[in-house]
Amino acid sequence: MKKSASIVLFTGVQRLARRIRSLGYSSACLVAPDEDPPAPHEIDHWIPFRPGDLVDLHETALRWKLRPHVVGIINRRERRTVEHAILNRALGKPGIDLRQARILRDKLRMRRVLQEAAPQMNPPFQAVDLRRREPPHIPYPLLIKPRSFFKSQLIERCEGPEDWDRIRTRLLRRVTAAERRHGVQIGSHFLAETYLEGHEVSIDLFVDPQGRILWTPMVDLVPARLWGIHDFHVAVRHLPSFRNEAEKKAAQGAVMALVRALGIQASPLHADLVLVQGRPFLLEMAPRLGGYRSEMMELAHGCSLDELNLSLAVGKELAWRPKRNRAAAVVELFPSRPGQLSAISGTEGLDRIPSLHRIRQRVEVGQHVGFAREGFRCVLFAVLAHDDPNQVRRDVEVLRNSIHIQVTPEE
Repeated sequence: MKKSASIVLFTGVQRLARRIRSLGYSSACLVAPDEDPPAPHEIDHWIPFRPGDLVDLHETALRWKLRPHVVGIINRRERRTVEHAILNRALGKPGIDLRQARILRDKLRMRRVLQEAAPQMNPPFQAVDLRRREPPHIPYPLLIKPRSFFKSQLIERCEGPEDWDRIRTRLLRRVTAAERRHGVQIGSHFLAETYLEGHEVSIDLFVDPQGRILWTPMVDLVPARLWGIHDFHVAVRHLPSFRNEAEKKAAQGAVMALVRALGIQASPLHADLVLVQGRPFLLEMAPRLGGYRSEMMELAHGCSLDELNLSLAVGKELAWRPKRNRAAAVVELFPSRPGQLSAISGTEGLDRIPSLHRIRQRVEVGQHVGFAREGFRCVLFAVLAHDDPNQVRRDVEVLRNSIHIQVTPEE
């Protein structure tokens, strides 16, 4: 297919970038020195960059000979939020700016902004230094989390002040390992938040250049701890949400408070919240789409969030026009302990599960596996869709109880 003169620039390879030609555009992607993307022929232009060197990225974008042909910029990676803002600035595109990006990438700075705008939507929080023995002075139990990292890595639960010394010491050891693994600087400055029990949900939305918001349906989240797993990843994402309309409106109000406080325009947003007796608390927000959300919305409603994101990036009008009303879910399965993957059993006969749409194994036998908090990916995930939401929820339990991930412990 002939390349289009109009280029959409992506901060990294994603599904939409690989099929952008069919939508009438050419693709360009940032690529780091340690990346080896599969099927590179599916991308039209590669832009090498050094992660962490923002000045070099800005200058690279300014020097790129095809920059006049860039009609939009899209980011789907949490860890490249600041790079997205740098590209917006260099190429003169609307969307997330550097101040907003740095606030949303730093959980403590986000908490402080929300404290000014809508303090009732913040859990009690405190900045902590893992090198200090003095425990945090906010209500326990706590979640101790890095201020700026990605996914659910390096999160620990602290039950009380007497637990602090053990938790901080363990986190300091894990920080060193994570810095080596990812080539980043994390340091000892973390965030402590009071742990809130409630219903966890997420919302994806689009803010247009005039500040108008297009909401997409709320998604229910099942955290791993409800499956008895001592980890902080999301085990299941469910659509539709079983929350009532008052709870949905309250959650939208919490998200809108931070959107207005930061002055965000021309950007997608993904927000995680917890509803405690109907009261929303904002956990975090990022200027990107949530994982798996576009596929879930396509299966449930016939609406592609990726294509809405593209429309926003290139300056087209946004509209939510659902074609159907089905249920969808995504299940992520992790091992019960770290080690070497030796086998996956129980996958026979899964094609008889009524709502199973697809299942993908992400880790091969013989590779090391572990918990999300240690930086590991899920071993496999499954996507489900059906007309009956209750059927989907039953099938999630069938998958959970059928598949067994066998691990050889590390010596």
